[in-house]
Amino acid sequence: MRIIGLDIHRGFGEAVAWEDGKLKRFGRVDMRRDLLKAFAAKLSPDDIVVIEATGNAMSAAAVIEPHVEKVVMVGSTGQRNMMAVMMRWEDPQWHARDDRDYLLN
Repeated sequence: MRIIGLDIHRGFGEAVAWEDGKLKRFGRVDMRRDLLKAFAAKLSPDDIVVIEATGNAMSAAAVIEPHVEKVVMVGSTGQRNMMAVMMRWEDPQWHARDDRDYLLN
């Protein structure tokens, strides 16, 4: 299972994936329906996608949802918190502290 974070803007989104303790950047995703659908088709059925709740988030979720296990909408504060956790996990010194329970709180 991967957790896919999607920060949506008007014409594009920025996507990252969290898998096996590593953050992978997917880069920009075009928000035009046909191109977003092509991106969603590449996702795994057991992926969970987290989308920032902005103006066109519901439309994006409707396109992505049939291709993944779950789509979760978060407010901008929740997204910043999620990204902060992911960035901490990328930091080797943070790994050494073994604070894995942080993700569960």
